[in-house]
Amino acid sequence: MNEQQPREPLTLVEGEPVAIRFSKWDGSPHWTYDGSYLGRDEHGDWVAVPVGAPLTRPGRSFDNEHHSVVCVPRQSGHVLTTNADPHKVRHYVDITTVPLWSRVDGVATVSMVDLDLDVVERRNGRIYVDDEDEFADHQVEFAYPPELVTSAEAEARRMLVLVETQAEPFATVAEAWLHRPTAGPAAP
Repeated sequence: MNEQQPREPLTLVEGEPVAIRFSKWDGSPHWTYDGSYLGRDEHGDWVAVPVGAPLTRPGRSFDNEHHSVVCVPRQSGHVLTTNADPHKVRHYVDITTVPLWSRVDGVATVSMVDLDLDVVERRNGRIYVDDEDEFADHQVEFAYPPELVTSAEAEARRMLVLVETQAEPFATVAEAWLHRPTAGPAAP
């Protein structure tokens, strides 16, 4: 698969629907879910994913049990999900290609390729890089270019240090976005 080329950023409006679409390097679908746009800061664009939002990927589907916010940086290869307590995972960082925004049938859509590696911060304080075995397998299966492997590993190390040191947005910024009134559970 060819790596995606950057485009001009979309103009997004607070409260508008956002489709979040992950794929794998071969173009096959991965996680898909929808949320609503909250706003932007120096860390990226923030999207609320309410309780009850369907999260699906081939072979697996469930409804979001705790509200969460997703931070989509405009220039970095990762996507941060911050979950409300009592979810066991506080922060989950997917290492990805640089996310691309577009409009699909009029809906703001952000798409990126999931590169397997994840940085996880659990509520019990454990912080680690996950799915290194999957990353190694997919390097062969999907024939990741060497520069993609290098950049994904570097981004995972960078995110791990930021989470471990509680640099922003991991200390308080993500939680502030999570607790904005529009980030809470969906209205009945």
